[in-house]
Amino acid sequence: MKNYFKQEGLNMAGNTAVQLTNEEHLVSIKHAIGEELTAYENQLYLMVSNIETELEMQKQWLKKFIGQGFAFTNKNPNAFITKLTFIFEHVSILHSDRTILVGAVISNKETNSTDSIAIDLTTGDIQYRERKGKYMYDLEVKDESKVSWEYFVHELRRRLDKINHATNYQLDSLEELMEYMWLRPDTTNLQVDIFVDDGGSYLRHEHELLLFVRNGYDTSVQEFIPISISQTPLILNENIERHISAKDIADVLHFIVKNQEELQALADREISQIEFVDGIVVSIN
Repeated sequence: MKNYFKQEGLNMAGNTAVQLTNEEHLVSIKHAIGEELTAYENQLYLMVSNIETELEMQKQWLKKFIGQGFAFTNKNPNAFITKLTFIFEHVSILHSDRTILVGAVISNKETNSTDSIAIDLTTGDIQYRERKGKYMYDLEVKDESKVSWEYFVHELRRRLDKINHATNYQLDSLEELMEYMWLRPDTTNLQVDIFVDDGGSYLRHEHELLLFVRNGYDTSVQEFIPISISQTPLILNENIERHISAKDIADVLHFIVKNQEELQALADREISQIEFVDGIVVSIN
């Protein structure tokens, strides 16, 4: 069985591979590498700044599983660790052939509070590596956890499928934007203009409900970033080079999560524009 815990980095200068953990790390990398980071800066900054946002999103779509325990046995009955319990906390990496789940591992009467297991969502293979050990264990789910584990894996696959099938949507013309309500920062407490569907435009144009974010801070900017409306909002065109900060994107995602019901009701003409503005949550936590 292949090693699903293989470390990944981003080769930015010669053989220098870097694995980011926080914004301070990014600053130190930029200082060390200098101008060679420029081409990657927007993408990397977004990755780092959105860590907290992604964890907040996970609290929505995986909330029923956080804190849940799953029991496993080692496929090798002669191994040092023959059985363990994994208590899920969050997803570190979501990929079809290598998804990393972070949480607590209880084995041999010891508890590692911050540990991880890996799963291949294509084959269903599960693997655990001791946090401070060199041994890799191939696991199978115990009967008592099979139903809950299969449901959990199903939800992971659904989320991955949704991400993979997010279309590279973009406005065909600015005429479609005329069907949207323009919300300025003084209304939303965001730093950027957003445009929300207030009359069923998503039905007429046959796409999922979304909003548009102006890709810049000046009203002369005529490029817009589409983001889906759901409890797990997605940027629907990753090919757009962003000219607004990662934090401002993250704040828009929070705004969508907090106001999903109002955004849907406005698009379906269940509430008026005035009722929408009066009812939205504008604080960013």
